[in-house]
Amino acid sequence: MSPIGWAAIPAIIGAAAGYAITEQIQAHHARELSDVLDELRRLAKHPGPPHLDQAPRPRRRDDA
Repeated sequence: MSPIGWAAIPAIIGAAAGYAITEQIQAHHARELSDVLDELRRLAKHPGPPHLDQAPRPRRRDDA
């Protein structure tokens, strides 16, 4: 294989990986502000279960 071929293979692989990574990042960040605000309003009206650090601890028999 020629030196140009040896240089082109990593360039093609790098370009494909960069494209895939960029698509993944954009997929996770591409949310409209109105969608985020709607979700926050929904969560404020109907909060989910408490987090473990906020949940009441079950009482044991020896607790007073």
